[in-house]
Amino acid sequence: MIMSATRSNVTIWVLLCSLFTVALFPAAKPDHSPDRYDARQYLAAAINLHDNGIFSEVDGSNSGPGTGREPAYATFLAGLMFFDTQLASITLECLRSADGCGAERYRFAIILNRVFVALSGALIFLSVFRLTDHSLFPSAISGLYIWLNFESQKFSSYVISDSLAMFLSAILIWSIFHAGHRDSALWWAISGFVMALLVLTKAIFLYFALLVIPLFLFLTLTSDDRRRTFRNALICFLCCAVPVSAWIARNVAVDDLWGVTEGRGEITVSAREIYNDMTFTEYFAAMVYWTRIKGDGLAHVLFSQETLGKLRHDTSDGFFQRGHKRFSELVERKKTAENISYEAASKEVYDQLLERVLKRPVRHFFTTALLAYRGVWIDQFAPFGVLASFFIIISAARRRNYVVLFALFPSVFAFIFYPLISLNVPRYQMVTIPAFALASGMFAVRFNHKLMEVKKRWSSRNFLKRKGERNSI
Repeated sequence: MIMSATRSNVTIWVLLCSLFTVALFPAAKPDHSPDRYDARQYLAAAINLHDNGIFSEVDGSNSGPGTGREPAYATFLAGLMFFDTQLASITLECLRSADGCGAERYRFAIILNRVFVALSGALIFLSVFRLTDHSLFPSAISGLYIWLNFESQKFSSYVISDSLAMFLSAILIWSIFHAGHRDSALWWAISGFVMALLVLTKAIFLYFALLVIPLFLFLTLTSDDRRRTFRNALICFLCCAVPVSAWIARNVAVDDLWGVTEGRGEITVSAREIYNDMTFTEYFAAMVYWTRIKGDGLAHVLFSQETLGKLRHDTSDGFFQRGHKRFSELVERKKTAENISYEAASKEVYDQLLERVLKRPVRHFFTTALLAYRGVWIDQFAPFGVLASFFIIISAARRRNYVVLFALFPSVFAFIFYPLISLNVPRYQMVTIPAFALASGMFAVRFNHKLMEVKKRWSSRNFLKRKGERNSI
């Protein structure tokens, strides 16, 4: 039987247990210093926000406001600098140096990244606890799914936004369940605001927010209580749209940029499209190489070093580095050859890369499936989590359980959309782990119910069989 418990003390114990995991399990050591690669951009913006009160990824004291990456994580780091003198001591100069600013300056930021992961597990535990009428067993499965997911936690030692995005994804799931359960305008407002924070942490969710609009309209038109449904949908939409629109308006005023981020779309398309040039051998080598546990070792036995080198991030002829470098190279080449501005050359190259994607839809479909497989392995429990999510989504659709579908929808979107438009390195999929954890707990309940049904049928069958035998004597 699935254990049940009252709600009174569970919340406190779950929060304590989740934070205990931060102390119990040591932080994984990253493959590089905490302030490398994309982390530099977030940290540079945080320095300018803290020191100059403006958002910019270059020296804001000289250049003034600018555009760049999503603002939420940089704003969080800037706020943290008021309390953490070690973090506040970093400079743009040391960020640009080969060795960075030193790992010891990021200790507290890394601890908070791990706290974000731990609290994500607590929120999903409490969400399943509510959904299953205070059952501990499926709730524990969901919480442990995140707390024991050591593969994803190693990215917490990298000063970047993925742990925050994972936490916001868990808050969004938790708030949607409260909104649906209580039919509360306040909770729908909270859900919309959290969605806005998620967009401002991971700009990819802007497309999700646009996708939800027609879905809200459909539900409003088909609802039995159209006025209430329209009210909730409108409140949720406005609480999401206002903060995001304000940031976009700010970017338009600063740099005539109609978007959340600057310069990311072009690089992303270049880094993604290049995987469509994979050969048959490279495709299957990637499938083996990106499989956790024994995959990389087996790949070195089955495939040549030249083939595997193209799948690595640290080789100059690999897909990763070539995809990131070639866009600027193509732009410079076109700019020089046609004597046009950088902006015009950039737009032409971007359009050409999109055209290459559209001309090879079958190749793009298969590489999307491959890159989705790559992203799954951020999650060491992925084989179970993905299958459980598939089952729960189908079950919720059949039962017209829209609250569960809404809760899972953002993560499902990320799971599909990231490999469709980007190279989908595993850490991008940290945002999907709360949904997979939730689905795993819910699947445990459904599985237990099925077992109980089978047990009852088997007992009834044996009872009737014994009764028939007694009657025949």
